[in-house]
Amino acid sequence: IFVFLLMGILFESFILPFVIILSIPFAFLGVYWILFLTGTPFDVMAGVGLIILVGIVVNNAIVLVDRVNVLIRQAHDREKALIEAGMVRLRPIVMTALTTIGGLIPMAIGASQIVGVPYAPLGRTVIGGLISSTLLTLFVVPIFYTLLDDLRQFVRRLLTSSREDLVQLGAEIDAVLAGVELPRGYNVGKGQRFKKLATDEEDQQFALLMAIIFVFLLMGILFESFILPF
Repeated sequence: IFVFLLMGILFESFILPFVIILSIPFAFLGVYWILFLTGTPFDVMAGVGLIILVGIVVNNAIVLVDRVNVLIRQAHDREKALIEAGMVRLRPIVMTALTTIGGLIPMAIGASQIVGVPYAPLGRTVIGGLISSTLLTLFVVPIFYTLLDDLRQFVRRLLTSSREDLVQLGAEIDAVLAGVELPRGYNVGKGQRFKKLATDEEDQQFALLMAIIFVFLLMGILFESFILPF
């Protein structure tokens, strides 16, 4: 969650950070296979390696997505920007991954221990995650970027639709739902849009719901948990 919020602030978008987050599961794929092939059990140090890996893996996707955004702001086509960003960022991404992997090899193959706990699972976990994420990020991130960017543009067009389009859409909805039986508290009047029958009871129910939500959020902040307030 912290990584997602930080990316949302940096990219000034809450859609593109999903591209970064989606690169993390591919690292877990490499972790599984390297632990399986080396016969390494998943212990505490492997879990620590996973936490470290989350912070390392997103760097490749951040570098790639940031370059794509810069090229798009320079009036480049999206597809061309993705291709050029992949070509330009390929070398630094691979070099960074290789240097990190090379530095962790002594830990992965060594027998060092602390309080009887070996360090090797940590090194192997990070190495396996880096290998898979580096190889797959260059192929998967552009695909997710394209899909989520299309989604963002669709939502933007939907929110900035002209008044005439909205009126036409409302007329089409009214025409389709003209013969539909509506829940209590709603009515349809001669092809017009829905009109909610505001009553004192409904206002009280809404106020009660807002009060419950406010108390729940307040308790979540005080207890630093969204489980205990229940």
